[in-house]
Amino acid sequence: MNIGENILKMRKEKGITQEQLADVLCISAGAVSKWETESSTPDISMLPKIADFFGVSIDKIFGFELTESDTPENIIKKVEEITVGFNYEESSVKFDDIKVVMKCDEAISILTDACIKFPNNYTLKSKLCWYKNLSASKHIKEPENYKKAKREVLDELYSITRLTNDIKIADDCFNIIGQIYIDLGEYDKALETSQRYVSKQSNQMGYNQTILTSLLKLGKEEEAEKHAHNITYISLAQIYTGNISSFGFGIIKDIEKIKKTSWAMINMFKIFSDSPGPFDFYMSESYKLLALIYLGLEELDESMKCFEESYNYAESFKIFSENREIISDFIKCADKHRFLYNIPYDSKKHLLSAFEAMENMDANTNDYKNYMELKNRDDFQQFISKIKE
Repeated sequence: MNIGENILKMRKEKGITQEQLADVLCISAGAVSKWETESSTPDISMLPKIADFFGVSIDKIFGFELTESDTPENIIKKVEEITVGFNYEESSVKFDDIKVVMKCDEAISILTDACIKFPNNYTLKSKLCWYKNLSASKHIKEPENYKKAKREVLDELYSITRLTNDIKIADDCFNIIGQIYIDLGEYDKALETSQRYVSKQSNQMGYNQTILTSLLKLGKEEEAEKHAHNITYISLAQIYTGNISSFGFGIIKDIEKIKKTSWAMINMFKIFSDSPGPFDFYMSESYKLLALIYLGLEELDESMKCFEESYNYAESFKIFSENREIISDFIKCADKHRFLYNIPYDSKKHLLSAFEAMENMDANTNDYKNYMELKNRDDFQQFISKIKE
């Protein structure tokens, strides 16, 4: 183990003097000189500081070469593989019946060693805290030990959030912090943590669970209901965006899958809304997508029905945009400013432009032939006349 030689090499690669390294580590330049000449070796407590400063693992200081399996990513993968899943041995589950809890000691041991090797890897440290928090549940029947274990994890998590610049790691930590405050019955702190610190795009399930639990425990039923309704609206809107994007960008090429998911999405919108309402725009666009799919499949009757439904929901959405009145009980408490108002284009002109574009397609394509067959139908001509009124 040529510790001194390795420190000397890393210091020169970094382009700093012995005095500068000594200042960083709060020691004398003479101590650094003794390390590099191998007159002495660093105290074990100094190793994490040295590794952190040079951005390496402690193994690197000792001169050990890491194998692929020793990387932080693979260590986390290994830990997750040995702890994944649940093993319910009784109909009434207890903490020690859960496989995850039973394997926590092994996971904690592996991650503790990994954090010594990689002292500046906060992903490892946050994962270690996750397992420590889970492991604390085995003290559930010993209130004092349970609280002590939870608070120790809290301290570690807050330390990570102060040191890391990675938003995702900080989010993961604050999500665990919020859950710990719930476990400790400190619902006001859980609520503050989730509302103030956690990114709304991170770990939605954990974030929303903490918010709802905290509000209900604090007796704020109306706020909890509003939050639940906002979750419903936003979640369904995101499903719509994902489905439309998957088709538009060709991410999902299986037309049957797009068709099935579009119908499922429309049915969900209908469950959560009464027309006119905020979901009518999404239903209008979803029906339009289906109309185009059916047209390509030469199912002209279905295509015609979907074009008509698309237009009807677009008109219904226009009424909602003007009145801004919520009929549906499912989202009546949601914040109105979250809703989409005013279709960003004239639905009539948009449909007519789409039909005009189809007429200008290559006459030898099936899409063109299918559209011209649709155009010659009486119900389609009546539909066009209605749009032009």
